[in-house]
Amino acid sequence: MESLTSPTVTQRDQILVEQQVFNIFNTFFNMPPSSQSFMLELQRENHVDYLTNGLKHLAPSFCVLDANRPWICYWILHSIALMDEFVDPELEDNTIDFLSRCQDPNGGYGGGPGQLPHLATTYAAVNSLVTLGGDKALSSINREKLYLFMRQMKDASGGFRMHDGGEIDVRACYTAISVASLLNILDDELVQNVGNYVLSCQTYEGGISGEPGSEAHGGYTFCGLATMILINEVDRLDLSSLIDWVVFRQGVEGGFQGRTNKLVDGCYSFWQGGIFALLKRLNSSKGERSIPVGDGEDSEPESPQTTASSDATEEEGLNMDLSQGGSHSEKGDTSSRVTVDNIDHNSSKGRAKVEPLFNSLALQQYILLCSQDLNGGLRDKPGKSRDHYHTCYCLSGLSVCQRSWSEDEDSPPLPRAVLAWEPCRCSEIRVKSRRSRSKEDQVLIKVVAAGLNPVDFKRMLGVFPDSDSPLPSVPGYDVGGVVLKVGSQVRSLKVGDEVYGNINEKGLDHPKTSGTLAEYTVAEENLLALKPRNLGFVEAASIPLAIGTAYQGLEKTGLSSGQSILVLGGAGGVGTMVIQLAKHVFGASKVVATSSSAKLELLKSLGADLAIDYTKDNFEDLPEKFDVIYDTVGQSERAVKAIKEGGKVVTIEPVGELAEPAFRFILTSSGAMLEKLNPFLENGEVKPVIDPRGTFSFSQAPEAFSYLETGRVTGKIVIHPIP
Repeated sequence: MESLTSPTVTQRDQILVEQQVFNIFNTFFNMPPSSQSFMLELQRENHVDYLTNGLKHLAPSFCVLDANRPWICYWILHSIALMDEFVDPELEDNTIDFLSRCQDPNGGYGGGPGQLPHLATTYAAVNSLVTLGGDKALSSINREKLYLFMRQMKDASGGFRMHDGGEIDVRACYTAISVASLLNILDDELVQNVGNYVLSCQTYEGGISGEPGSEAHGGYTFCGLATMILINEVDRLDLSSLIDWVVFRQGVEGGFQGRTNKLVDGCYSFWQGGIFALLKRLNSSKGERSIPVGDGEDSEPESPQTTASSDATEEEGLNMDLSQGGSHSEKGDTSSRVTVDNIDHNSSKGRAKVEPLFNSLALQQYILLCSQDLNGGLRDKPGKSRDHYHTCYCLSGLSVCQRSWSEDEDSPPLPRAVLAWEPCRCSEIRVKSRRSRSKEDQVLIKVVAAGLNPVDFKRMLGVFPDSDSPLPSVPGYDVGGVVLKVGSQVRSLKVGDEVYGNINEKGLDHPKTSGTLAEYTVAEENLLALKPRNLGFVEAASIPLAIGTAYQGLEKTGLSSGQSILVLGGAGGVGTMVIQLAKHVFGASKVVATSSSAKLELLKSLGADLAIDYTKDNFEDLPEKFDVIYDTVGQSERAVKAIKEGGKVVTIEPVGELAEPAFRFILTSSGAMLEKLNPFLENGEVKPVIDPRGTFSFSQAPEAFSYLETGRVTGKIVIHPIP
């Protein structure tokens, strides 16, 4: 009888973990608010340093993971990508070269150079190369030989073997099918009977096991569900019982367990959380009604496992073969690419129709308070050490959590879905600055795209030392993005509005230290307008400063219907707007503009009646004179020779002395001005002009500045996307 009342080892371990987690939560809730904010902040820089150092050098103790080296690359690279960071070019090249040496001459990738090709390490290597992107990385993959390798791993049962003579399981099915899908080599031969094999692994509980007759497991369930989605046979699964099983894997700690009666483990934040993301995507795509499910709370224990492999290390398939160190390590990035990117972006326009099937805030709390090492890296659970594997999947799970209310793929997380001080993003951009805090008349904006202007480059050169903002300073005036938060004094804008504007009211009078070339920015409500309905964020972000400068300058000259105007530098950002506004808004009778010979046709397409090649002709030698001259290039001394008596010359170049009747002005930004011009943008009379080479990703910002410096830009440069 006494033995019946004594707790088992599993129960004792569970009680211990619960007590550790409770102590952390209790300490947290007794902290002052400022300390709580710090604890809930993702220590992005520390994580990136930890990961980058791991890609450069590993300690001798990592020799036990010799067959796992592509996985280590993947865990690190995927984690860095999740935090919108990047590795330097030399390290990237070294990684590509190393993975190329892991590629077997007959197809597939081994755990290291010269090792046997294996589907799990093939998955890790391919996803690492896709994460890096670029011609060198992608062209290094021998798709033809890889396809032949997969055909050789195909078993008569419909499943796949992990390697020559290896085990057949759901992991192998997922790694083969996902890689083939990713590389566009998936065909009927590879798909044949895969669905039958996965179906045979769904257990009475509802989850999916590694092979028929085994216990359901979170990693295998994710792999099986994702595989069935990729081969378009997901309806064959018993999804109702699968949902029941996975819902009850969320325990009292807020985190997930991998199997029934096992300990919580941070990596299942993704393996189980990602299942919800896939199910939500299925729900949304089929137009089904939401399935409200209560929080799971079970979590019975198991003996602690090693740091590298967590609680699945003792299981047959998911870890052992995968490299003797990574437990469920094989199911990572395509899951992230195929599911999280597809499902995770939430609606910026209001409450999502499909409610999360798990307690996403509780899971975030577990990840940030119990799994995060404040010095960098994430871990399984309290008492464990950080490692690259758990860093990867805890961050992946955090991304799933924060987009759990998502309905729209292209929108950022809803504020109420984010427990962390900063969201974890799964996207393609690099973020350099932290979130700004808004005042009561300001809105917090999730930047989707930012325009780059000559003034940004001039500020970088220190041209305006007396009036510029103090360093360190983030550049950027123009923004196109989504409102995430509004101050109490904001009246017209609301959370979810798509807006654009120039966030600096006085362009050269101490502009904001937190500009728009960042992940988030803040701006006063009166500087913003709703984005024109017909324009994307990139187009909208190219407009505000240029169109505002053009419009205000024309207003100051008094240009009116029936008058003539000469635009100097008509192919620049401001010049292209001056031509269009003069013609379609102010009603000028004749618009003449200058540019180099290659851009003359552009000027005519924008509305110029006459385009002058300044390399061949002098505009002041024209027989006619003009009512207004708009100088964007600093030639006011010449311009006054071509003006009519009583006419006006306006210049925006802050150089040299001005001769009468020329005058200079500096833009005062206004959202009302943009609202006034929105109808002309929406009906197509005024169009954004973006340089053919002028759309750069955030990681290419240095190249964008260099291109701006050349002076050959036509129209505008835009940095995007900045999720």
